[in-house]
Amino acid sequence: MGNEMSRSTALASPDFRRWTLVSALAASVAVAALLGAPAPALAAGALLCAGAALAFLARCARGSAGAAGATRTDPVTGCLDATGLRERLEAEIATGMRRGEPAALVLAELTEVPAGARGAELLRWAAGRLAQSTRPGDVLARLDGGEFALLLPATVKSDARAVAARALDDLRERGPAAVGVGGFPQDGAGAAVLWHHAREELRPGRAGPPAEPAAVSLSLAESFARAQDRRMTARHDHSVVVAGHVSAVARRLGWDDDELEQLRLAAFLHDVGKVAIPERVLAKPGPLTPAEFGLMAEHPAVGAHMLAGVEGLETVSEWVLRSHERFDGSGYPDGLAGEAIPQGSRILLVCDAFDAMVGPRPYQFPLGIDEALAELRRHAGTQFDPEVVMAFEAYVHELVASDEDDGSHIA
Repeated sequence: MGNEMSRSTALASPDFRRWTLVSALAASVAVAALLGAPAPALAAGALLCAGAALAFLARCARGSAGAAGATRTDPVTGCLDATGLRERLEAEIATGMRRGEPAALVLAELTEVPAGARGAELLRWAAGRLAQSTRPGDVLARLDGGEFALLLPATVKSDARAVAARALDDLRERGPAAVGVGGFPQDGAGAAVLWHHAREELRPGRAGPPAEPAAVSLSLAESFARAQDRRMTARHDHSVVVAGHVSAVARRLGWDDDELEQLRLAAFLHDVGKVAIPERVLAKPGPLTPAEFGLMAEHPAVGAHMLAGVEGLETVSEWVLRSHERFDGSGYPDGLAGEAIPQGSRILLVCDAFDAMVGPRPYQFPLGIDEALAELRRHAGTQFDPEVVMAFEAYVHELVASDEDDGSHIA
């Protein structure tokens, strides 16, 4: 098949088309001249040969297109086939890595498909119904039997579950069905890992051995961190500012240089898990509903899971996981309290909260520095570690009082 496609592609190339056309004209003129034909006959013969050459080239082009498409199109439904989908999934993950964007894979299966014409009709119907749920840029493919896949670029896993629920309702109109969802990057950084997660949901216990997890690289995590800054605020450097704050506060609390470097990294990556949060929740200009808050509360665990796959970031991952635990035990994900919360996480919470208060947000006007410090003091002992609040306030006053800083470095 590969050789046939190469030959067809070569036959349809511009150079070959020009060569064929010129050769046909030259041959027709030469033959007619040898036979002593008059000039009008020469012209007519040339045109006839040129037309035949063009028709031949058109057949070559159609053959080339057919050969190329035959390996990527399901013959029953006209959808992309499994090979084509895997290629698109790999490309979408590569794009997500470059741009810091998520992606999701939905598998949907009709579990009872009859043989013959009735089965083919059912598959074509299913493809049509599933196509109605797609957006421009989404990819629909038929894999094998009654199994279909939807590749959803720039889609978080929670939104993909809504697509999967609609697909399940549609397919159940004609028989039993099942769905499964995999999400990048929270389920992993490779196509094989996404396939396994989606298939394990589709067919619990029958997805085969887990795929070897592809570790999220530090550069990928940084790409997602910057992307989350852009999604959350008009100012793109939230994580960078928080990293500066935590370094200064931790130094006041006696941390050494190696620990400071790790904490700066945690500050830079603390929001990386928000890649799993839909845009409508992150940018909502008002209070979150309980369901929306539940989604938001997942981001420390998602971020920690991503970072745990990077060698040497085990401590950073733990700090990120605990970065929304509150001093009185009312935080998440596990309700840790007091000294049970790593000090790095307690520092992160104070510095993150301060920058959130003085920076632009879709749901509030920024506070002044004194107002934000007053909020930290008011919640010291409940939300925040009092010792960290005192160290942070001393750091801010020192910066504002210095001749080298007018406070703009903080806010």
